[in-house]
Amino acid sequence: MNIQVIGLVRFAYISKNGFRQKYKTQAEAREALFAPERMEFRLRMLEEICIRSMRNQTDQDFRLIVLVSLSLPTVYLKRVEAIIAPLEGAVLLMEPRQWMKQVTQSCFRRFVAPDAEYVINFRLDDDDALAVDYIEKLRHTGSELIRQGRAGEPTVIAHSRGIYWALHLQEDGLRIRTEKKPLGLACAMITSPDIPANVFYWNHRELGKYFTLVMIPGKVMFLRSLHGYGDSGRQVPNWGHALAKAEMEAILARRFGFKINDLTCGWSLGNRGDEA
Repeated sequence: MNIQVIGLVRFAYISKNGFRQKYKTQAEAREALFAPERMEFRLRMLEEICIRSMRNQTDQDFRLIVLVSLSLPTVYLKRVEAIIAPLEGAVLLMEPRQWMKQVTQSCFRRFVAPDAEYVINFRLDDDDALAVDYIEKLRHTGSELIRQGRAGEPTVIAHSRGIYWALHLQEDGLRIRTEKKPLGLACAMITSPDIPANVFYWNHRELGKYFTLVMIPGKVMFLRSLHGYGDSGRQVPNWGHALAKAEMEAILARRFGFKINDLTCGWSLGNRGDEA
């Protein structure tokens, strides 16, 4: 059975929808998204958190699309190219302003292999990370669902347990939490090669209204950052389970290949911690 895994990361992509902040003009949106301080922060996140987690994957047989705006300044474009270059499966796409559903569908379809029998598409934000065995587990779970005849139509696989990382709280900002509904993070969709839908189609919290949804608790599968250099309006949740430093250090090392100092030292803490 040939299952192809394709992920998509948006980096400073200006779409026709998807912004929580209401910008009056495209110029205003560009000014906000491409502000130097914000871009430096997001570039560091892309390199040290997002792409690093994908380079650490035990299964490297995947494609990762990094989608950027056609208007992204050249200086930042070159930085993105350099950051993703060490990841063999990464590809950079520059696209004009479109509806999110339209552009993501086009991006995914562009990289479907001719011999793919099924495609599993997943999403990842540029300031988040996936556990080292995410792709491996995703492929295994997808294979089992297909073998059991449970993926004849688009089927969502969502992992519910992960670490929230509130930068402004430093070491106390690392908490384990299990979600009741799917996040966009550690969330994927099994489809046929024509990709009739993808994980960006609907609000991730409501995916269970439209598709068969498999929620998987248990292992920590994602690291979700909370900071003030974004647009999505992420809120610090009703706080999760705090662990002793040594225990959190062990989980970060085992599940992500990270050290606790990677997350608690050297990051700008002057920004708000209630959104990302």
